[in-house]
Amino acid sequence: MGILEFLLLLTLLAVVVFLVTGIVAMASEDEKMHEKSNMMMRLRVISQGLAIAMIALLVYLTRSS
Repeated sequence: MGILEFLLLLTLLAVVVFLVTGIVAMASEDEKMHEKSNMMMRLRVISQGLAIAMIALLVYLTRSS
């Protein structure tokens, strides 16, 4: 497993962690937790974008070699 594949796995794990944390915070009644939920969902979107970019890079590199 190369470094890019390892980074992709870490990014995908981050997506799952941010998603679960955001859902749990959203289900809470506390207003501060709702703010945390919004932040977690923003981080999830960012990490998803990174994961998609890494997948595209992996596909490009494997097809060109």
